[in-house]
Amino acid sequence: MSSNKRKAVILEGMLKQADKSYVCPACFKSYSRMSDLRNHLKQLKDAENHRGLSEMEESEFRRSYAKIIGWKPTDKEAELELPRERFAAFTRDVVVEKIASRTKDLLQSKIQIYLQIALSSGMAHVCPECVDQDLRYFNKMVDFDAHCWERNDQTHMGLLSKTPADFLPAYLQAMGLPHIEELPPGSDKPGRWTNERYLKTDYVFQTKKRFVAPETAAAQEQAII
Repeated sequence: MSSNKRKAVILEGMLKQADKSYVCPACFKSYSRMSDLRNHLKQLKDAENHRGLSEMEESEFRRSYAKIIGWKPTDKEAELELPRERFAAFTRDVVVEKIASRTKDLLQSKIQIYLQIALSSGMAHVCPECVDQDLRYFNKMVDFDAHCWERNDQTHMGLLSKTPADFLPAYLQAMGLPHIEELPPGSDKPGRWTNERYLKTDYVFQTKKRFVAPETAAAQEQAII
């Protein structure tokens, strides 16, 4: 399994574990219940990038959906094909497939969409040492710290450290990197170094060199591409 395929499998597993199956195609926020997504769409019905998604008239809804995801008619598909049931058009699999299918690199596009959904849904941080095994994510750094104390091994104790001298060697080992070529976006607080930005979900997935697909996610491989 390629590294990108592993990334896709792991991200898909994280999103399924979060149990938020309905996704807004405009902003990628996800919800456990369709009723919550429906409320989100109603609240933003006049926003330019959401307009028409709560439209009751079917043809107008389809035109709005197509415009928002950037779909354009082709010789093979003159009209955007969506599931017959309205709610199904907002399921994660359909949203990801419809947006990714417009691109040349389907797998890479799916990875980027999964990351946007994850970040928009509060999956702010991951552990670079074991994200590909336990599929866990952390909304707050205090939860990540608790995870490291729970594991209580040399690598996690290093990742827990708030000093670069202790954190970076453990981080490089977990990421499979000889050194950090490009610092993560953002900056440290004045006078205080922090490990937080190194643990951002998008940075870890874009930078980590080795991903091992967990056994629980291996069965999803064929569904990813």
